[in-house]
Amino acid sequence: MPLQQLLGIWIAAGLTLAIYSFLYKDNPAYKFAEHIYVGITAGYALCTAWYNVIEPNLISELLKANWHNPFTALIMTWTVIAPALLGILMFSRFFSKASWVSRIPIAFVIGAGAGISVPNTVQAYLIKHTSATFAPLIPKEAIAWSNIMDFINPLIVVLGVISVLIYFFFSIEQKNGLKTVSWIGIIFLMIFFGASFGYTVMGRVSLVIGRVRFLITDWFPLITNLLGLGS
Repeated sequence: MPLQQLLGIWIAAGLTLAIYSFLYKDNPAYKFAEHIYVGITAGYALCTAWYNVIEPNLISELLKANWHNPFTALIMTWTVIAPALLGILMFSRFFSKASWVSRIPIAFVIGAGAGISVPNTVQAYLIKHTSATFAPLIPKEAIAWSNIMDFINPLIVVLGVISVLIYFFFSIEQKNGLKTVSWIGIIFLMIFFGASFGYTVMGRVSLVIGRVRFLITDWFPLITNLLGLGS
């Protein structure tokens, strides 16, 4: 095995065990691995920002621009130089007397982020979900009774939407039939919350399985060979 790969396996195994040592208690090994992880993440994010954002969108644009053309110079000023200056103003947070200047680029970031994310969020979570509730109860492809769930699933969707909306309808007292429908809405909500939590836990468990598999298949054979226990 190449020396570089061998060192990589030992370092990865050591950092994995150091991170999971927190399950016992907080210790220096865990803090060391945590700081390495945060530092590598920050370094990777910085390199990604440089090569994917700053270098192609700022440096390259400034170098290839035709500054002798007034129209081009004006466009570059507003599309390249002005955003770069706003980014530089972010660093005024490090100076107490000039920290208020950083509010200007922060306001641009928040405003642009809201303007971009709100329409996408409405489209993805409101319009699409609302349009899905208008789907026909009996799809054309289900007329042949090939699958009974093609008839049951739309009914479940309708029942879930109506019952959950009634549960959050607080303008009138929920009693008799409304109370029953509201109780059904609570069941749908609990199913949703449970499925979401289960999906999150499943993702975390899959990460643990991946690290344990790495230790068993890649690291343990090195230990057995080092101790002379290998075949």
